[in-house]
This record gives sequence, structure tokens and C-alpha cells, in this order.
Amino acid sequence: MRQDRRQVVGRATSTNGSLYAAIYHRGVIKEFKSLADKFYSTAVGINDRGQVVGQFADSTNGFVPSAFLLDHGKLKILLTNQARAELINNRGDIVGFYYTNSGFIQGHRFTPFPPKTVARDLNGRGSIAAFYFDPLGPGGDRALLYRHGSWQELGMLTGDSGGDAWAVNARNAGQ
Repeated sequence: MRQDRRQVVGRATSTNGSLYAAIYHRGVIKEFKSLADKFYSTAVGINDRGQVVGQFADSTNGFVPSAFLLDHGKLKILLTNQARAELINNRGDIVGFYYTNSGFIQGHRFTPFPPKTVARDLNGRGSIAAFYFDPLGPGGDRALLYRHGSWQELGMLTGDSGGDAWAVNARNAGQ
């Protein structure tokens, strides 16, 4: 949600049943015109500058989902390999994911993530809360934090068999 203007982005269903990326503002739901010709679209994140990220599919790429950025009405395709942009902060940092050719999910900061990593949150300083997906490894998933240019595994609670990081605060301060 865009806090200063109380805008919410997401997905709506038209009367013919198609799904489209939409923005809710002051009691009105509107479709993004830049995505009107797409078979399917969903808006997932918005920042205070009104930049919107999400996913769409259309016939030009065989209906394979693609990650997008909408910036002042202009559509930019970020990645086309079963991808979705999930979060955008006020600096314009974008995180999301895609599926590799071998079927594994891969987090993406529109710079590379470690393999099998999924972003959960992105703060204004570019720090990312994420998890590493390892179904075959000992202990399963691992919680991760990206800050100051490197990844840190956060560890697990005693007796836990895995972990997942969901949010990172604005200052990267610990409790």
C-alpha cells in the first residue's frame, strides 16, 4: 500500500472473467491502461513514487508470466522467464522471483540472488528478508538477510528444522 496517498494495488476480475492489475484509490478501482491488452496481469507492489511492480502474461511470449515495472504509465518488462516482481522500495530497488528451467524457484533482485532464494520483504535501505528453499537438504528452508552487499544466514531456533524470514525494518536494527 502506498501510505501517503492510500493507494492499494492488486488484481481485479472483469465482467468477462479476465484478471487484470488494478489500483484502488479513493473508493475507485481502476485498471492500468499500460496492461489493458494483456491476457492476465496482477500488481503486487507500489512505492511512494507511484511505481508499480507485478506480473503479466500475453500471447507475445506464449503466455509465460513476466515481471514488470510501471513507472508513470510506462511499462517496462523486467524478466520473462515465469517471473514476478514482488516488492519495490522508494529507491526503486525491486525484488521478485522466477522459475529456472529445472523448475526451481529463484529469487531475483534484478541483480542475482543465491539459487533457490525467495524474497519476502525489502526496506528503504535495500535490505532484503528472504528464505533459501532446500527440500532435500538437512533442516529444509533457511532464513536469510541481505544487507550491506552480502547475504547472512540467520540460523534456527533450538529444535527447529527450518526457517523463513518475512520482514525487515527500516533501520536494520535488531531486537
